[in-house]
Amino acid sequence: MAHGRNPKSLKSSATNPGTSRDVEERLRRAREAWLKESVETPRFRQRLQTLTEPHRGSLGVAAPACPEEPRWRAIHEAGHTVAQFLLKGTIPEKVTISRMGGAVQDFGNFALAAILCGDAPISLDQVAPDIDVYLAGIAAESLVATNPQWELAQSDLNAANMFIEYVEDAAPDCLEGLLEPTVQLLVDNWDLVVNVASALVSKPTLRAEQVQSCIGMVRHQNP
Repeated sequence: MAHGRNPKSLKSSATNPGTSRDVEERLRRAREAWLKESVETPRFRQRLQTLTEPHRGSLGVAAPACPEEPRWRAIHEAGHTVAQFLLKGTIPEKVTISRMGGAVQDFGNFALAAILCGDAPISLDQVAPDIDVYLAGIAAESLVATNPQWELAQSDLNAANMFIEYVEDAAPDCLEGLLEPTVQLLVDNWDLVVNVASALVSKPTLRAEQVQSCIGMVRHQNP
């Protein structure tokens, strides 16, 4: 799926050292800002609970027994992965449930850098797919458990907010507003989430071709 700005502009900026350095500096400042500040609020939590509670228990997946259970992290990372595939048309090079990484670590840096290469105002519609990818991890957890791991999701939420910082005239609650389409996307494609999560439990690190196989298997069964 096409991005709001052409990611190829990153390549062209490499021929202009000033532009390239400027983007790198702006990206560095943005990362520093979201690392220092928490954007998750009680209202955000309540909104997510309201959206996911009607589906909880009806998706055929029992809640993991405890946060240490690999299946919990697997559901989280599968949510990111499926959202990235459906909204961006890409698959992470690696998806892992180890504590050292996940599905979207490099995705956000690339996507935001592509946005910063331009000077035109950024609209919410342009960055909504990128933000939804970050929200999909905690949303997937919340669809199976009443107590998702907010600590695990904090960097995701702050990264999502990093995109909003560059949206012109963004509403204060726009992050909450994007939760509904994210949850619905996962509910509509829950078979993909389950398949990727099951594969991660069996094999804690999946390469892109293995993720593609998980998704293709479901798509072949349910064209």
